[in-house]
This record gives sequence, C-alpha cells and structure tokens, in this order.
Amino acid sequence: LVAQPPAAAEAAQVAPREIVFVLDTSSSMRGAPLDKARELIRKVLAGLRPDDTFQIVRFDDRASALGPAPIANRPRNIALTLDWLAALDAGGATEMTTGIAAALAVPHDPLRLRIVAFVTDGYVGNEDEIIRLVGAHAGEARLFAFGVGSAVNRYLLEEVAAAGRGTAQFVRPDEPTEAAVAAFERRIAAPVVTDLAIDWGGLAVADVTPRALPDLFVGQPLAVSGHYARGGRATVTIRGKQAGRAVRFEVPVALPERADHPAIATVWARERIAELSRQLIRRHDPEIERQIIELSIAHRVLTQLTAFVAVDRSRVTRGGQAVRVAVPVEVPDAVAGIATGGSYGYGMSGYGVGGGSVGGVGWGTIGAGHYGTIGRGSGTGVGYGDVQSNVAGDMSGASGAFRPHAVTVPTVTIGAPAAAGSLDKNIIRRYLRRHLDQLRYCYEKRLLANRRLAGTVTVHFTINGDGRVLVATADGLGDTEVEACVAQVIKAIEFPRTDDGGMVQINYPFTFAPPEAPAPAEEPALSEEAQP
Repeated sequence: LVAQPPAAAEAAQVAPREIVFVLDTSSSMRGAPLDKARELIRKVLAGLRPDDTFQIVRFDDRASALGPAPIANRPRNIALTLDWLAALDAGGATEMTTGIAAALAVPHDPLRLRIVAFVTDGYVGNEDEIIRLVGAHAGEARLFAFGVGSAVNRYLLEEVAAAGRGTAQFVRPDEPTEAAVAAFERRIAAPVVTDLAIDWGGLAVADVTPRALPDLFVGQPLAVSGHYARGGRATVTIRGKQAGRAVRFEVPVALPERADHPAIATVWARERIAELSRQLIRRHDPEIERQIIELSIAHRVLTQLTAFVAVDRSRVTRGGQAVRVAVPVEVPDAVAGIATGGSYGYGMSGYGVGGGSVGGVGWGTIGAGHYGTIGRGSGTGVGYGDVQSNVAGDMSGASGAFRPHAVTVPTVTIGAPAAAGSLDKNIIRRYLRRHLDQLRYCYEKRLLANRRLAGTVTVHFTINGDGRVLVATADGLGDTEVEACVAQVIKAIEFPRTDDGGMVQINYPFTFAPPEAPAPAEEPALSEEAQP
C-alpha cells in the first residue's frame, strides 16, 4: 500500500511545528563537524514558518537549553539564537542519553507536531541503550537525525530515526550543505496528515511494516508492506489528523489469491526482519529470534543471526605463538583535537536579565565525582535579555529573559563497596562506571510510573577467577523491576581475572535520585502584548 500526499498543500492543511534541535558539542565534533552543524541549524531556522516554534538543546557530558520552553519564531529571537550558536565550542565526552532526555523533557504544545532533530556524529559505544531509550520515551515526538562528519555512526542514527518515526540524513564536512539541508527541510517542511492508522476492512493482513506509521509530509509517499494469508476485496480506511482535525480516506483494495511479485516479498521480508531485530534490542526473546531465522532462510536475506558462509582452506598458520599488536585508531578526517575521556568541563550560566549582552563560552576544570557531575566546568556563560517567548495556544510573544536553561536528569551515584577477595576495589569501580548509563536506564524507565522513586540499590555479586559474574542479586529500593534490571546489568559485566584465581564476594551500593527541579529564576514581568 502506497500513500501519495499532494505535491503542495494549503496552509490550513499543514500542522504547526515545534522543532527541537539536539546539538552534539562533544570533543569529537570540534572543527568542521560543528561548523557544518551550525550551518544546518542556521538554514533550517531561516526556513521556519511564522507559526512555528523552536528550541535548541546542546549536550556533551551535560545538557543545557536556550530556555525552559519552545521559543516563538521572531526576528529578534532568531538573531540572538544565532549569536548563542556561534559562541558554542566543542569539548567533553559524549553522553547522548543526556541530550535525548533533555530534549524530550522540553514542554510540549499538544496542538503542534513535535520534531526532534539530532545533529551529531554519533561517536558513542552504547548504541543499543540509546535506541532502547528512544523507543521507551519518544512519545508523540518525531525524531529525525542529521549526521555530520567523515565517519558518522550511521547504524545508530538510522535506528534512532526509525524508532522515532523519522528519517536520517547525512553530510560530509567536504560536501556542500545546501543540497543536504534542502532535502532535510523538505522532509520536515509540511506535515499534512499525522497520527496515521490503517483499518484493513477485514482483509487477512498481518505483520505490517513499518509498525509505527510515520507521518505524511508534502511530496513524500509512504509505502506500507505486509503479509496476507488469503486474497479478498475490501475497503481499506486510513485515519489520521490534518492540522489537528480528524480525517479519513477510503481506498478499495483487491488482494489476489496468488501474486507473482517476488521483489515485493523481499522488500517486506527486509522490513519485517528490521522490525523484529529492533524488538531484540529491548529484550531477548527466543521466539523473535526463531522468526528472524525463518524469514532469513525463506527469503534469502542476511541477518545478525544467519550467515552465508564460504570457507577458505587455502591458508594455514602452523606453529609459533600469537602476538598481540596494538593498532592505533586514526582520527576521522576533518575532526580537530579529539579529547579522550573528557579533559574539559563545559560551563554555561546566564546573566544580565534584560541587558541584552552576550558572554563568551568558558572552559572549566573537570569535576571529580559521580555520574552526572563529571565535566561541570566553571566559566562565563551566554546570557540574553528581552527575548520574546512563546505563549502556548495563541502564538503571542512576551518580553522575558532568554538564558541557557540547565536540564537536569536522573543521577546514579556509586557508594563505597564491601569486597572480599583479591580483585582490587578500584578496578571493580572502574568497570562498574563503564555501565552507569545502563544502570541509569533501569531507573529512568520506572520513573515514568513513579516520579518520586529514589533510594539505594545494593547489589550482591560473586566474581570467579576468570572474571565472570556467577550470580548477582539486588535489594534495598523496594522496586523489584529496578532491582532485577540492575542485577542483570551487573551479571553481564566481564571483569579481569583475579590475582589468585579465587572468588570475589562484593556488596556494592548505587544511589538513584530523580531530576532536581531547577531553582526559579527572577524574571521580568511579561508584557501583555508581543513586541515586534
């Protein structure tokens, strides 16, 4: 089934947009990638419609936003935003989950279509955790990804976009930006039908892909594929929303008893396997694995669980000892001065309410401490005054302060362990810190049901002489789902071999805390009328 939207649409048919840019300012973006990202955002801002709103969240190992809510598209707001954008520099580690959480925490106007645009190179190692986070928290947002750089993590950005009902676009630093930006703008320019749903009218259709239907944008057809058990005739009904109003379209469909279109079957099989593979990211399921293998064999589509193997027996290495050789990883082209491990802290603080002045972006020292505090550098921030903010519902502006808004996220703190055995506590701590993002995810997903959930989880685990965790249990928080998830994360960690080959018994506490509400800042009184 192919849905073909019109090549153009009247203004009344187009839903107003709320665009949130999530800009990666970690050290890997320094140089040409960040320049290209700035250029992209500038061009998209220039193409906003008068009734659109926008927001920008920048992140490295912390995240901050232009303000607490989406901003009206007014000339003064755009000018001050561009000044703020030009002052940004790249530094610090890449905590993409922090940026995602901050972007999705921006207040949403339900009358608008929220579009979250990630602008990043995707240099991270926890792709599956990020994809799980997007799938669990995207909600009504549509996530689009714009990859910049010479070595973009295409897998991550394409999967994030698919999980968020969006698409991914890529551009190299040496490529002209105009064509890529124009294509990206066309993708998000005019949403004519949103929140699509299909009623197959009694036809025996199953396993439809994509599972979460994306929106219909002007000039961009949507192809939906599925598997049907038997032929038949029916009227298929497509429902959705057009600029907030419920609409429906009826299409007569005839499915033949036997179709001779093997290419369509292959297309469906690829899409279906991709959908099933995304479900495996969230949880291990032998039944899903079985379905993937059967589809792969039946339709001859390569997957992560199957392989077409050609055995080469022409080369044999006999005798001698294998030698481990450390091979350096070259810095990607056009990336300047990558920092390893967050040697910079990035600090931003607003000042000068109503003053209209712009400060520089300062570098601070790295702060030692638990997850969520590393990289808290001090430094002069960027502050603006007298910027028009959006008032939800009537699109009127108001005079107010326009300052970087720190977006807080849940935190996890490692406590002091009790350990018996020959494995050094500092080594254990170092390995645990590598998985703090996974541990925080265990906590974050339960915060949706209980926003006051907080406390300490103590994990009791045993490491054998080879460094494997034999058993892991957790208690103390009173939430069995969080405790089981934390224990599962610890159980999967592979530690170094112990010095004496003996067992190590460990009790390790982790303290979880919800986001802290930022202290209210003094704001000038809102004017009753929007300023021009």
